[in-house]
Amino acid sequence: MESVRKQWEEADYENLHTRLSRLISPFDDVKDFKISLSVPWYPNLHGEIQAPELISLPRYRLKGN
Repeated sequence: MESVRKQWEEADYENLHTRLSRLISPFDDVKDFKISLSVPWYPNLHGEIQAPELISLPRYRLKGN
């Protein structure tokens, strides 16, 4: 009998990592929410997830009053 589940590949884990990173707040005052991903066979994806670089290091800031 054939399994219905798909074997996850590196791209699937990268997609999961990217989607989870969007849940991380870019604001320093949020300190009590962290996400860790345990994928030892892909060391670059294993560990605490950080906010995407685009959010953490924006190219510009807009201020107004």
